[in-house]
Amino acid sequence: MKNQLTSTTVHQNLKGVRAMFRKTSVICLGIFMFIAITSMVLAPPAFADGWWNSSANDDWSNTSKWAYGYKPGASDTVYIGYAGFANPSEVKITSTQAAGNVFLGWNSGTSGKINMMTGGTLNSGNIYNGYVLNSTGTMTMTGGTINAPYMQMASVANSRGNMNITGGTYNGSSIDPGYLVVMVHIP
Repeated sequence: MKNQLTSTTVHQNLKGVRAMFRKTSVICLGIFMFIAITSMVLAPPAFADGWWNSSANDDWSNTSKWAYGYKPGASDTVYIGYAGFANPSEVKITSTQAAGNVFLGWNSGTSGKINMMTGGTLNSGNIYNGYVLNSTGTMTMTGGTINAPYMQMASVANSRGNMNITGGTYNGSSIDPGYLVVMVHIP
């Protein structure tokens, strides 16, 4: 007996093909969703900013203390003392680090502090200590080197910028005292 092609046989074959297509579609959709979710969780943020999230005076190079586990690079804006993250925020620099502009005390009521230590170098854009109303920024240098073209203390009225220097070197074109009385301690 020869295989005969009947409408019943065609219909049964099409049902099998449709079922296989549905299963394949569900598997492909599942794989796509897994890849999409995994890439969102594991990929570094698409924005070029770094938020310090520790008040324990941990080292700048400790990626677990940066929000999202992303240590900023030479073109990234850095926020130390940012609403929603550790406040006050404090970071120490003991090795060579790079950043774009650095803001210490970005939001009202926040406080950001950098401790420059012997062996540390910060190569950055401008540094702003106490950037907005009722914020505080502090730069303490006991050693190391800061290479930043411009540093501003107390960027607006009722903000506070502090700079304590007992060692180290600042290489820049200017330090702007800002709006309020700023105390710079140089031994």
